Amino acid sequence: VKRSGIVRLWNIGKQQPLRTYPTQGDLGFVWHLAVSIDGKRFLCGDSRPSVSVWETETGKTINTLQDEKLGDIVTAAVLADDGKTVFSVWSKANAAPDDFACARFVVWNGDANKVQWSQVASYRGRPPVLVQGDKLLIGGGPNLFDTWDWKRGKRLESWGGHKGNVNALAVVAKGEIVSAGQEGVLMTWRNGQLAEKSTAHAGPITALAVSKDREEWLTAGADLIIRHWPLDARRPPAFKKSHTAPITSLAFSASGSWACSASADRSVKIWR
Repeated sequence: VKRSGIVRLWNIGKQQPLRTYPTQGDLGFVWHLAVSIDGKRFLCGDSRPSVSVWETETGKTINTLQDEKLGDIVTAAVLADDGKTVFSVWSKANAAPDDFACARFVVWNGDANKVQWSQVASYRGRPPVLVQGDKLLIGGGPNLFDTWDWKRGKRLESWGGHKGNVNALAVVAKGEIVSAGQEGVLMTWRNGQLAEKSTAHAGPITALAVSKDREEWLTAGADLIIRHWPLDARRPPAFKKSHTAPITSLAFSASGSWACSASADRSVKIWR
């Protein structure tokens, strides 16, 4: 794989190049390469950005997917066992840390030159991808692991813990543990297993406090919002624009009727 925009086929034993694709180097920088099981085709992902399927023997391009609306860069590209279905991840070049829609997962039929389906995703970096029959496993590093039924375009399973620092922990009702992450996600753990998770803040969660009866809790984030989490609330109420700098700590009163917040703006506020 060459940055000059070409791909070469080599005779490994003789250490000699057998073929160059394309002959004039029309590709961008080539980042990804995958060969079909029978060796008759290969896939490359390059910096134009695009993914393309080629015939190994003839050097002919079968089809190319190039769409700026999908993303700025191709961060993953693999070929299915059928030699025609391509799985690729297209990402924003400079995604913000709190951008949880920074990529798009695309399944493309290279023979028909048709996108079968695509979905917004939060994959960062260059996520590893493994295809096994009708199932596809993607994730690791800064990403959760996802298992997809790629023919139906359905996510079957998602697992993994926080993908950043754990900034706070607390024990709530029934002995469950709540953890607050740098990525803004609040997770509830039951018997050592992840029971629930929700995106609580647009950015890091900076503080967490639990009431004396452990039936409700507060979180604060770098987005300068405080959220109140009673157990039966699907959408927790929010105290917006509470401070002008990051909130550094939270506390409930013994009665639970009021709480206070402290901030890097050098203020303490009382909430009822």
